[in-house]
Amino acid sequence: MTSVINRVYKSRNSIRGIYQDYEWDTSTIPDLRPQDLEAMFNVYSTSEQELTAMGDGMVFTLRLPHRFIQNHNLVVLYYNLSNNGSKSSKTTKSIVDKINALYQSNYLQNDDSLLILVNEPQSPSLDKINHMIQHSIRKEYTLSPELDKYIYKLDSKTDTQRYNPSMFRQCVLLSLDMYQINVLQHELVPKHEIIYDKREIKQIQSKLNVTDTQMPVIHKSDIIAKIIRLNVGDVCQIVRHSTKCGESMYYRICR
Repeated sequence: MTSVINRVYKSRNSIRGIYQDYEWDTSTIPDLRPQDLEAMFNVYSTSEQELTAMGDGMVFTLRLPHRFIQNHNLVVLYYNLSNNGSKSSKTTKSIVDKINALYQSNYLQNDDSLLILVNEPQSPSLDKINHMIQHSIRKEYTLSPELDKYIYKLDSKTDTQRYNPSMFRQCVLLSLDMYQINVLQHELVPKHEIIYDKREIKQIQSKLNVTDTQMPVIHKSDIIAKIIRLNVGDVCQIVRHSTKCGESMYYRICR
């Protein structure tokens, strides 16, 4: 059993544990043993150029449907893994064109969001590449008309109209290291809940007597913000527990 297979196996369990609490249907993740994953990896091959360019880790691709938004998926890609024994090379900006090719080939649907896991340590270089991918895939992106009913507007009247357009076709690129355990279950990490609805955010701000610019900030580049997929303008409710004070609520706006 190779170490990369064990790492993929652990990441799948972490993904299942994390995203079931953030509106994604994780029941679509098959419950496979490491031996099953290794067998899939060893026999995987493809003649499709856009898939070949992404490496053999494409056999592990996961598609998590959104529980409330029809035709919207979080697609998990394992990038640059090789089943022929060769070492994975470092992720470079060439991945930008490869991701664009996946959208153009319809391997990815127009509005799909991405979680790309790479088998190398987290670094500022990966953060820069993540920014390049995000800029490129949204440069000429137009939201599919059928999803417009989920977007918040000033005159929104239904609970379904509560999302920020930036949550669609959103890419997060992280090291596979970040998913070896469910970091959100660590005793030192408080519970983070995302508040998308601008109406609810306004109610919280009114209660606290603050504006957007006066609220404490959680940066979009924060690792927890990336893992739970916060977008600029979303508010994160952080629930802290103390033996002296009990449960306390804190609010941070994403910038």
